[in-house]
Amino acid sequence: MKFHQNKELLKKLFFLKAIGYKFIDKNFINLNKYHDYNNIDELNNEIKKCSLCFLRNSSKNITTGFGNKNSKIMFVLFSKKNDFFENGGEKIFKSAIENCLNLETNEIYISSVLRCEISQNDTKNMNSSHSVELCRPYLLEEIRLIKPKVIVTLGEKAFAHLYPNLLLKGGFASIRGSILKNESNFILPTFSPEWISKNPSFKDIFINDLMKIKGVI
Repeated sequence: MKFHQNKELLKKLFFLKAIGYKFIDKNFINLNKYHDYNNIDELNNEIKKCSLCFLRNSSKNITTGFGNKNSKIMFVLFSKKNDFFENGGEKIFKSAIENCLNLETNEIYISSVLRCEISQNDTKNMNSSHSVELCRPYLLEEIRLIKPKVIVTLGEKAFAHLYPNLLLKGGFASIRGSILKNESNFILPTFSPEWISKNPSFKDIFINDLMKIKGVI
């Protein structure tokens, strides 16, 4: 049994290395801490108890993924608030989902790289990159459980932290709006709703990016 567990852990560590994971924190060299969860509820319960980094001390809320657990489409932000659809950029996002993709918001699944609701001060903290490395395995496990056909990364930070090996020399601009093929799904990098709210002239480009989902689902 111990051999089987170690074998599975090694497979997961090699997977993390393959997608660009630069190091494994000592908190994850523990079979009990790094097991496969049976369902999203189990995973979310673990996330809510997480205290692996300093963000838990300053964060107002712990956020988990939400939406249709059987959805073919998974949207990934860098970080999000619990009142996701109540802000300006998110309203544009919601309108695009409903009017362009002809989907209700409860038909998709939305998650994030970071699970703590962070402040502007936290984003500037030098230790925040360490927090991302600790948080990312939660998202990878979530992707395994949801099994989306298309993963839409909303914003450069979300894409760069989830798929660092896919960020080309030309940077985010060179791949934004492109459909990328991963082993078991497609990846569409585009702008974040927050960025669109500050740069409304790019709204049509953002919507056109999302429309490309129709071609792969």
